[in-house]
Order: sequence, then structure tokens, then C-alpha cells
Amino acid sequence: MWIKSSIFLINLQIGIGVLALPNTLHAIGMIPAIICIIASGVVTTVMDFVIGIFKRGHPEVYSVADVGYIMAGRFGKELFGGMYWIFCVLVGSGQVLAFSTAMNAVTLHGACTIVWVVICTALSIVIGAYRTLDKISWTMWVALVSLMGALIAAAAACGVQDRPTLAPIGEPLFLDVRMFHNPGFLPGVQAGTNIILAFTGGPAFYNVLAEMKSPKDFNKSVVLCQTWVTVTYLVISCVIYAFVGQ
Repeated sequence: MWIKSSIFLINLQIGIGVLALPNTLHAIGMIPAIICIIASGVVTTVMDFVIGIFKRGHPEVYSVADVGYIMAGRFGKELFGGMYWIFCVLVGSGQVLAFSTAMNAVTLHGACTIVWVVICTALSIVIGAYRTLDKISWTMWVALVSLMGALIAAAAACGVQDRPTLAPIGEPLFLDVRMFHNPGFLPGVQAGTNIILAFTGGPAFYNVLAEMKSPKDFNKSVVLCQTWVTVTYLVISCVIYAFVGQ
């Protein structure tokens, strides 16, 4: 069912870098950031369509490594596979760090960070041990509900608080919300990479497509995924930045 596939794609995409986007809005200004987010959504959607076209032309492809093999033989397979492995390690490490930070905050540092890192890693190994997506499809629904609930709660909390937590107490509140801003080269590059990172779930789309019963429905899954993700990025980042600012 293409709806289930779209839920997989949304989870692969949306949890990577959404909370870095409000800072991006501050770095380059709200209007340029909105334009860049929409443009990145459109470009990555087209690239995802290409993934579907390539997969339908080469049914044997399951991952990026297989793409490398078709393009450049054994060397291409090792190169693409190695790069994808590094990408997954870095993204997974970021999620483990986010989990440990969140649990330290929720439990008021009831356990040291390394304990939460070990727990998150162990859970990831257990869930990742299943080799077919159908067996862990239920986790995608749990993940989507949890993720969207957390994002909505974060945005709502920013809206109802009297002033941001880090704002100086007893001084006039200056959010410094910027519509346009010229950050310079390095801050601008960092802001741009935050947006690009938020849309980098594409390499994992091959795995989802490989297990779809109707690969021709992949484009519908992509459109739903990218629309959901882009709208969520825009709403959450703009709401949080508007109430929190600098």
C-alpha cells in the first residue's frame, strides 16, 4: 500500500534536521530561508522521481551500493556502499545523541549520557536486525505520531511561554526576528547545509521502493512524503523562530 510506503519515507526524511531550521531562518533571514526550503523540497522531489525511474529500469537494485555496481562495477559498488555506510553512521550517531540529550532533560539527569547512548544503540540494533521493512512497519506509525507530537508540542510551548528561557531576565525582550539577512560566507554555508541535510533521506528510498508491491505507486508516495515534510518544516521552523527569535 503506497500510504504505508509514504509513512516510511516521511520518517526517513523528517527526523534528520527539522530542529536546526529555526536557526537557519535567523542566519539568512526568514524569507530567503522559506524560499530555500521550498526549492530544496522541489529539487529533492525530482531526484526521488529519478530514483523511481532507475529502480523500475533495474529491478535488481536494492540499495545505493547496487546503483554503484551498475554504474562502475565492483569499484562503484564499494565506493557508493562505503559512502552510504558513512552517511548512515553519521545520521544514526546524531539520532543517538539527540535521544541521550532528550532523556537527560526528561529525567533531570537521572542517568549519565553514556547510559542513554547504550540504551538507544541497543534498541536500534534490535529493531534493525529485522531484514524486511514489513516486519517493522508498526514502528513507523509510532515514530510518526511521536515525532509530530513532539514537534507540535515544541512549537506550542514556544508560543505560550512569556519569554524564551535564555532571554535576559529583567531586560526588554529583543527577539531580533529577521526577514532578510546577509550572514557572510561561512554562516551562510552552514545554514544552507542545514536545509540540505533536512532533505537527505533520499538514498534510503531505494530500500523502501524495493519492497513495494506496486512500484508504480512510488511517485504518489514521494509526493505525499515531500509535501508533508516541506509543509512541516515551514510551519514548525517559522512558528518557533517567530516566538523565540535569536
